[in-house]
Amino acid sequence: MYRNHALLWLPRYVTVVVACTAALLLLGACSNGPLLDEVTLSAELFTPAEGDQPLTISYRVGRDATVDIYLLDVTGGRYDLRRAQFRPADPDPYVLRFDGTAPTDDPEILRRMLPPGDYQLIVAAQAADSQRAEQRLALRIAGQELPLPTIENLAVLPGSISPNA
Repeated sequence: MYRNHALLWLPRYVTVVVACTAALLLLGACSNGPLLDEVTLSAELFTPAEGDQPLTISYRVGRDATVDIYLLDVTGGRYDLRRAQFRPADPDPYVLRFDGTAPTDDPEILRRMLPPGDYQLIVAAQAADSQRAEQRLALRIAGQELPLPTIENLAVLPGSISPNA
């Protein structure tokens, strides 16, 4: 009697084990790709004032990750282009167009042109399991440093502006 009972459950047990093993293998295959891959720049030398074409930074994320993209100058100054941006895994590359400016902490000057010089572009990704990946590329920004424009003796006329005037 026990022998027949065991034989009834054996096919179900084998089916469950095979299904779980297949699911684990499938999940493992999805996460075996590199966390961060194919980081490229459209050029190693970028002159922002010349032409309308921004520099293209592309990268591929093989698993869901939080991504930081920033530049380091020769003194260690950091210029964030993207900070803690969630990116789902995608076989197609993500693209960031860089115009030579970076955000600032100043509430009045939101972006500022980076000075000419040598930089390291860093693209860093962190997965939910805390695995990190980072790739660095050299970038030279050419041209002349442009000072911020100054506005002096600004006058607004008429002194009062009204929609009913």
